[in-house]
Amino acid sequence: MSFPGTVFARGTARRRLLAAALLATACQAAPTRLDFKNGDALTGEVKAVDAANGTLTLATASLGTLVIKQSELKVVPPAPAPQTAAAPAPAKPAPAPTAAAKPPATTGKNTPPAPKPPAPVKGKFEVGVTLNRGRTDLSNIYLLGELSRASGNSQHRLYARYFYGEQNNVTSNDRLDAWYRYRYEISGGVRFLQSQTTYFRDVIADISANYEQNISIGQRLVNNARKRHTLNAGLGLTGRYRETDSENAETLLAELFQDYTCKFSNTISLVQNFSFQYAPDALSRSQYMGTTYATRDGATIYKFKFYAGLTGKLSPKFTFNLRLEYEYDNAIADAALRENERLIATLGYSF
Repeated sequence: MSFPGTVFARGTARRRLLAAALLATACQAAPTRLDFKNGDALTGEVKAVDAANGTLTLATASLGTLVIKQSELKVVPPAPAPQTAAAPAPAKPAPAPTAAAKPPATTGKNTPPAPKPPAPVKGKFEVGVTLNRGRTDLSNIYLLGELSRASGNSQHRLYARYFYGEQNNVTSNDRLDAWYRYRYEISGGVRFLQSQTTYFRDVIADISANYEQNISIGQRLVNNARKRHTLNAGLGLTGRYRETDSENAETLLAELFQDYTCKFSNTISLVQNFSFQYAPDALSRSQYMGTTYATRDGATIYKFKFYAGLTGKLSPKFTFNLRLEYEYDNAIADAALRENERLIATLGYSF
């Protein structure tokens, strides 16, 4: 015995399943051929086109799903249209989800620190010119260059300057100075080791060449938290070789030095330093005589240098500088040339 209602329900279900199958078949994208710039070709279904990353996802029957760079294709196909989902079949109860293992947390202890950028090199260049015409014809030129770099406990400083002057057409100054200093901080920055190599020549003082090598240890006496005031002092040994018209001499001197820096504000700063070299007796001095060296008898040798410089910023790059320098060297043969005092004004550029 048949029940019309039952037959109608079965026919309806069959028609629904057939419609869903036809819809799924129609929604499947037709195979797409991709032609590569190198001459190769692939056929498959384009699943996605990622314009942001420049990639394309292609499902193939033989190679599976591939991710292809769009830049390798002659023509990039359009992204597939979104599909209309068919009526889902009754779903079976899904099993309870299994908790996925969480990736290990990344902590600061396990992450290696990013490498620090190299310490910058700072520098400056200064020039000063003095011209005077009238009762006395006077002209002076002063050039200075400096480079410095601080990295960790190490400090490097390279310094060079040249000044030349004429008075009434007679040379009154002709001197070249250059030195390189290396400092290495120890004991948490309270003390430091220092090495300084110096060269200078002074035509007026009859010094053809002067070479010095200093090795010393220093102590930081003052260094406030804001680094507005810094005071260092140290003691070491200096070997000196000097060439003049009358002699070539080697001398070993004890050296005491001090340097002080004060920043009054962000635009005004003061730098001051001095050094004192001393050779207690003639045993530390040799004189070149012909082809041999001989110990020279004579007075104790000493040299005193004082320097103070005031710097004012005119802009972030340009500065005005005023310097006072005093030097006394009793090893110069002409007593009238042993003392030298200079007041110098320059315009500087920092970088």
